[in-house]
Amino acid sequence: MACEPISIRFSQHLNSPEILILEMIKDAFVGGINTTAVTVTWIMSELMRNPRVMQKAQAEVHNIVKNKSKVCEEDIQNMKYLKMIIKENFRLHPPGTLLIPRQTMKTCTIGAYSVPS
Repeated sequence: MACEPISIRFSQHLNSPEILILEMIKDAFVGGINTTAVTVTWIMSELMRNPRVMQKAQAEVHNIVKNKSKVCEEDIQNMKYLKMIIKENFRLHPPGTLLIPRQTMKTCTIGAYSVPS
């Protein structure tokens, strides 16, 4: 079952390490059902912390949607600032916590730059 909690899936396969590992990998890379909700929560949190950014995003939406009762795909494609907000949110608060390391494990050199550990 797709929405079955991970703890139930794990308990059913405790004697099968291969299935257990596959389930852990799937959950790490695919994400949970609340990924969208968490992303929207972070975006709203960041917008509340940055009222100037929120006002600019609201102005863009009002400018593009105008008096329409529904937002269409073309409208969304034209919301450049809103897309930048979403991308910045993914940079600050990535939905896949295991996917993007935030700290180097050892000092390394990339081109002309030294990245300390």
